[in-house]
Amino acid sequence: MLSQESAPCCRSAEAGLVSTRHKTAPQELCIRSATIADLNAIGPLRQLSARVLTGGHYAEADTDAALATGPLDMQMIRAGSFFVGILGERLVGTAAWSPSPDASGAAVVRSVYVHPDAAGMGVGQKLMGFVERHAVDAGCNRFELQSSLSAVGFYRRLCYQVEGHRSVKLNNHVELPIVQMHKSGVDPVVSTD
Repeated sequence: MLSQESAPCCRSAEAGLVSTRHKTAPQELCIRSATIADLNAIGPLRQLSARVLTGGHYAEADTDAALATGPLDMQMIRAGSFFVGILGERLVGTAAWSPSPDASGAAVVRSVYVHPDAAGMGVGQKLMGFVERHAVDAGCNRFELQSSLSAVGFYRRLCYQVEGHRSVKLNNHVELPIVQMHKSGVDPVVSTD
């Protein structure tokens, strides 16, 4: 069972930077706004990432059900809050955010996926930093997300704290266990590498 203590994060004394160690990407990561044309690559990336990187935390049928729940990608692409990470010519990650529906000033982080070949290279961390900065620039002062069981450690390293455990009921009546997490303040993650 996960503790609800503060996340152990690596804060630099200089400029409040947050960093984690990772393998070096073979090329520089380019992060840009997603376009409608990217949807053809986003879908397969999401499926591959979810199937390979969930580490056996979910049954295959549960993963299939979660992937079939109709993402908000189109709305976030139109809003300019969906981003893709590109290494060379290859899409290797996605991350997005939307305003919380409760008008609390929170950004809801969504659609964070990294290609398994790019896992551990800092792609997810850089995408999260980009999303957080974008949301802060839009006036958000808190971040919320629903983590898969396999991604909790990743988010804890980025200073997210566990709020609680729950299940999300999917369209086909499958209940998927997730971990609700948050990060307060306006100190987005910044990679120092």
